[in-house]
Amino acid sequence: MLIKYLTVSYSWVEPDERVVKEFIFDGTLESLRRIQFLKSSPDSDSLIDLTTQDFGGRLFPMDQFQPIYKSESHYAMFARPELVARLKNMLSVLPESLGVAVYEAFRPVSLQQSYFMSKAVELGHQHPDLDNHQLYDETSNWVAPFLDGSIPPHCTGAAIDLVLVDLDKNELLDMGKFGVLWGENKVAATLADGLTPMQKQNRLHLIKAAFNAGFKNYAKEYWHLSYGDQMWGALTNNSALFGPVMNPEFDPNLHTICTSKEELMQLIRVKISERG
Repeated sequence: MLIKYLTVSYSWVEPDERVVKEFIFDGTLESLRRIQFLKSSPDSDSLIDLTTQDFGGRLFPMDQFQPIYKSESHYAMFARPELVARLKNMLSVLPESLGVAVYEAFRPVSLQQSYFMSKAVELGHQHPDLDNHQLYDETSNWVAPFLDGSIPPHCTGAAIDLVLVDLDKNELLDMGKFGVLWGENKVAATLADGLTPMQKQNRLHLIKAAFNAGFKNYAKEYWHLSYGDQMWGALTNNSALFGPVMNPEFDPNLHTICTSKEELMQLIRVKISERG
């Protein structure tokens, strides 16, 4: 599979090269279109509510600590059973003083479109010289595209965004700025330069535990883990286990999704113009 590699620094990473090679996907999200996925019908889309599972009191919604991190997805705490199992495995190998705070697991395709448009408007405002093709590609490096065969990891229910929690202090660990939806994030990459020694150590806790649990990570987002999606398939040389969840029960706004890049970019240009 041909993958366009991104520029990511590995200068400080402690895990051996096998961990970096097998755990961190540093290709473009759009390149994952080449990975086939096992077809399923909407009726077979199975998601589990994380809040109903026993994590030993070590898993929390992220907005419990910082309200700004409240997901717009009504099903943010839902995920595939296979991911849930590996999340429990990850917690079992983390120090007992640490837990996890989840921003978002499953994300409806209609919400993915909203995130993509918001990031494109931000980038378009910062870089007015980009044409539609360039703006679409640049946005795709930050938010997974959902057209032309691209399958956003979160829309499969097989990806999760999380950070670690200090259970003794009842606060989020300092791992560097979280997210790309709240402005520029220069330390979003898993192995980014510019981190403090404490931030590096905290990220290493997550890297080691997630790797041992069978998760895969997206190089540009230290908080993003997946199991069974196309990213996982690319790193394991397998077909993806899951495609997008297209069940109206979990995404009542499916009818609002754009069907072409042209339609999408037209809406984005209108919003950039409105922003001024």
